[in-house]
Amino acid sequence: MPVKNYRSTKISSEAIFATPSMRFSRFILGTFLSILLIIADLNTQISSYIRGFSQDLLRPVYFVAEFPRNIYNILDSSLNTRIELNKKIVSLEEQIVLLQINNLTLNSIKRENTELKSLIDKAQDEINLFLFVTKTNFTNNSYNPVLTVKFKKNDILGLNQAVLSKQGLVGKVSSVGRTTAEVQLISDPNSLIPFLGIESGLHGIVQGKGFGQGGSIINSKKTAQYKKGELLVTSGLGGDLPAGYPIGYIDNISDLADLNFLDISVNLTANPSDADLFLIFNSSLKDNE
Repeated sequence: MPVKNYRSTKISSEAIFATPSMRFSRFILGTFLSILLIIADLNTQISSYIRGFSQDLLRPVYFVAEFPRNIYNILDSSLNTRIELNKKIVSLEEQIVLLQINNLTLNSIKRENTELKSLIDKAQDEINLFLFVTKTNFTNNSYNPVLTVKFKKNDILGLNQAVLSKQGLVGKVSSVGRTTAEVQLISDPNSLIPFLGIESGLHGIVQGKGFGQGGSIINSKKTAQYKKGELLVTSGLGGDLPAGYPIGYIDNISDLADLNFLDISVNLTANPSDADLFLIFNSSLKDNE
């Protein structure tokens, strides 16, 4: 029996795992099948159907993959839209405020024109005896109310001259500066205004009781025939105040046993806080005519 020789010099140097080459018949068969598939695809568009089905199968995968980005785009768009809306709202609010300010200005001009017309109507033929002034400040202290008005440099004002509004007598000039003057209101407790009752024809004095408190007729005999609701106007006595301008209406008449005079309260017609334009009766001009 022959003995096999297992010496390492007999081992071949060829690669143990070498891949054998493709047979020529398989190459021809593969090429033929490829040509058939190409011809079939050109005639039937089978590859398009395959791609379409593939897209349908992969659509959920695409949706899941694109989901985070879509959510981000939606949130970003929503946030930008909200910011833009907030900007528009702020812009519209600013425009509304501007329109309101313009309306206030127009209403103020309209109101001033109305007051001016009313004051001119009251002056009528004696318009040259009146000076126009504007309110600069008003202190509604109960027992010392003060109205401050501004006049032109060329205007000449004197003390105790009557100050009128469209509602009637407001008060009298108490001090005069270069271009401003203070007015003692008829509601001031130190104010004494001579009046004439329209219905009764009686004369008397109205004294203020404090701002917002009205006035009262002082030293009125118990035999005086005043009527509740009667209009009291300036009598013109004393020369400082023009006659015929409303002072107020009799609000209440009380005959108290422990008093020597009637207790008569007066509701004053003029409220300086409701007006901006006033007329001052310049009695000195009347005296010079």
